[in-house]
Amino acid sequence: MQIAERRAELKEVHPSVTSKAKRLIDILGALVGLAITGAILIPVAIAIWVDDPGPIFYSQIRCGLNGQFFRIWKFRSMVVDADKVKHLVKNEAQGLIFKNEKDPRITRVGRFLRRTSLDELPQFWNVLMGQMSLVGTRPPHPG
Repeated sequence: MQIAERRAELKEVHPSVTSKAKRLIDILGALVGLAITGAILIPVAIAIWVDDPGPIFYSQIRCGLNGQFFRIWKFRSMVVDADKVKHLVKNEAQGLIFKNEKDPRITRVGRFLRRTSLDELPQFWNVLMGQMSLVGTRPPHPG
């Protein structure tokens, strides 16, 4: 009986997940956010490329609603292939979080983008696609 009750609990979702009003706000907010992103795209792209030539965007697989995987988008704030040299940087946090106050992989432009949260603007695309919401927790890494 306990297993059946637990399965029933897991199938229940918070009302905000199915709220049409919340989805409408997400869409309108994402459209405004993407307009802002479009307005700053060229200067940010040039700054990223001049500081560290390579891709302008960084993507990463995240886990969304009901365990569905999706690709999250950001402006690149680290050197190319930063994930491959992560093991060389000391983790100053405990648990599953990785944090290093002076991470050498972050570019000069990347520090500015992170400080101003401009690196997050491309995620409005994910909001528009319904993969994430304007309000809520950060989608976790799978695994």
